[in-house]
Amino acid sequence: MATFWKVVWSIAVTAVAGGLLLQWLVPSSSLYIAAAGVVFSVAVWIAPPVLLLIPPKKPRSSLAAVGFHIGLLVIACCLSLAALSLSLVTFMGNEHHDLAWFSLLATVLFWPSAFALLNFAHWLTRGERKR
Repeated sequence: MATFWKVVWSIAVTAVAGGLLLQWLVPSSSLYIAAAGVVFSVAVWIAPPVLLLIPPKKPRSSLAAVGFHIGLLVIACCLSLAALSLSLVTFMGNEHHDLAWFSLLATVLFWPSAFALLNFAHWLTRGERKR
């Protein structure tokens, strides 16, 4: 668990520090920072389903499947943290708040929809087991 937090905080600090340095040193880079936030927020929606669609090379044990799904959550968490950090850095600037709002909204809406989909998938498989 400590390794997870080290990875998450290193990504957050890197995104914020890099964004703030660009914002202060190159004031015209606010569009690129906002665009990077949008890219990360779109990647939050794309990366986990794509990784789920890749077939495994060999059959997974139950423990390996759990580890794979935890890894998907870690990837989604790191991507969303980078998107949130870059959108907050964009809000500190004076321009491109519309891209920052899109990035923030897309990232925040991912988590309830992902948990709702997981709950529905669990309910669906439970309903099939009762038959």
